Amino acid sequence: MSDLVHPDAIADETPERRGDPRAGFVLPAVLALTLMAAMMLGSVMDAARRATESSGDMTARAQAFYADEAAIAHASLAIAQAIDSRTAPPATMLFQLDGRDVRVAIADIRRTLDLNAASATALVTLFERLGADATEAGSLAEAIVDARSTGPLTSLSDERLANSVPLARVACLESHVSAHGGAAVVEEVADAPPADFGAPYALAAATSLTGQLQATVSAVVRLTGDPDTPLLVHAWRRHVETDPSTPAACWSAPISEGDR
Repeated sequence: MSDLVHPDAIADETPERRGDPRAGFVLPAVLALTLMAAMMLGSVMDAARRATESSGDMTARAQAFYADEAAIAHASLAIAQAIDSRTAPPATMLFQLDGRDVRVAIADIRRTLDLNAASATALVTLFERLGADATEAGSLAEAIVDARSTGPLTSLSDERLANSVPLARVACLESHVSAHGGAAVVEEVADAPPADFGAPYALAAATSLTGQLQATVSAVVRLTGDPDTPLLVHAWRRHVETDPSTPAACWSAPISEGDR
């Protein structure tokens, strides 16, 4: 995983196209999306500032969510630039929008295990490698296989898993499993190849709120190389969560009753 990358560190020069007829088309399209998001952010911020004091908490959350969404658009541009230069996108970026620091995590879903395609054995193997004992690893794998028997899962937060996967486990496993095109076996979860058109990426933009809370927008996107439809969005979720300033390993601490 690479260190935090500020957007100013990304080269401005247009990279060599290397014979791919689609290369370059997606950049202006995503840039347009970025500019639209920035305009939307500014408009919403102006409206939010005029809101009444009684709705202060809601206003703060609205501001944070729109900052997150603008940052998602900027991060999508960074992925497009990585595609053009045949490199991997940065793992983390930091943007300053309307005076707020917005951190965006970028994950190549090809480096995760697919919740719908992986066998129970593959799921158990992954969970054990992350520190689970055989009993809990087997229980989680069984719950996932049972839940997807009624249809593909959308994520670990799928309501069919609500009573089977503790919230603390969901938070730490989200970077290791996916429902949007991950690998079918653990052995295929290797170092991320260079960015490419059609590859799915998970983006999580987070802005700090009061106390230990943060507003987060999570998305799964694919850049297509088609100038008419440059970006496909497969998932989009707004939520408020505790700021994981020092994420723990998945099984570094026991699950409390409140997390179940």
